[in-house]
Order: sequence, then structure tokens, then C-alpha cells
Amino acid sequence: MFLLIFTALTLFIITHTDAFILLVAFCTDAEYSTREVFVGHAIGFSGTIVAVILGSVFASEIIQQRAFLFGIVPLVLGIWGILNRGESTPLPSGTHHTTHLGRIWVVTVASLGLAGENLAILIPFFLGFTPFELALIILLYVFCGGMLFVLALFTARKTTSIGLPPWLEEWVVPFTLIAVGVYVLSTGYVTA
Repeated sequence: MFLLIFTALTLFIITHTDAFILLVAFCTDAEYSTREVFVGHAIGFSGTIVAVILGSVFASEIIQQRAFLFGIVPLVLGIWGILNRGESTPLPSGTHHTTHLGRIWVVTVASLGLAGENLAILIPFFLGFTPFELALIILLYVFCGGMLFVLALFTARKTTSIGLPPWLEEWVVPFTLIAVGVYVLSTGYVTA
């Protein structure tokens, strides 16, 4: 049981590094209230957990021993991030969401958008859990999702004056994705 919890926590940290950076960015943006960021994060995070559970059911029933191939997703995203670092697409003018629900929607969509690599890692991990283990991991992840928000909010309040360094997004996130993709592919290949 200890190994299961340790592995789950390790995977949570690996898969939510980018979510942490995103939450810090939203929490430092004066346009978004803390409540809007929290609600958007909660909806997006919940959607990811539901997608992982449904994806695990699909993977166990349909693709069985090839679920590790989901590791291709973060690998490709990481390589794409490195190849396109420094290129930023400016937002068109007039894209600010002035309504409360509009800002929550932006945070939710951004959170769900980061779920791609999370699905690639967590779906193979969730395969074969007993109902008790599944419930335990879901409760652990919900707790960790809340703590992730609290840590991001704390970090944002401490770093608002200095901002995030550009190298963080340009190098750390893509290399993390590549490492995760290689890990998922290699562990799946070894066990297949």
C-alpha cells in the first residue's frame, strides 16, 4: 500500500508541474480573482480525474497491453515545446474576459488543455486498481489538487513583484514532458 501511495504521489508531482506553473500565472494576473482561479482549477482538475477513470476503463477493455503507448503524447508535446520555444503567439486584442464566468471558463479550459500528458501517464497507472485502491488514489489526488492550488497561490503572492523567469516555461516544462513520455513508454515496453 505504501508503494502505491508513493507512486501515486510521484506521478502527481510529475504530471502537475505544468499545472502549478499555470496556476501561479493565473494567480499573479490581477484580472483573475482567487475564487475564479480556484473554481476553474477545480472544474478542470475534476474533469481530468473523470477522464482518467474513463480512459482506464477504455484502456483495460479495448487496448489492454498497449496502454503505455499513451506515453507518445507527452513525448511529442515536450519535443514540440523545445522546438517552438521562444515563439509566442500574441493574443488578439479584445480577448480579455470581463465576466466572472468567462474568466472561470478560461482557467477551466487551460487546466483541461494541460490534461493531455496527464492522461497519457495516469491512464496506464490507474489500470487494474481494486475499487478500494481507486477510491484511495482519487481521494489522494483531490487532496493534492487542493494543495497544489494553495501552493500556487502562496508562490504567486511571494513572486508577484519579480515574475516567473521565461526559461521555466521554455525549458523545464518541455523537458519534463519528454522525461514523462520516455518513462511511460519504457516502463510499458518492459512490462508488455
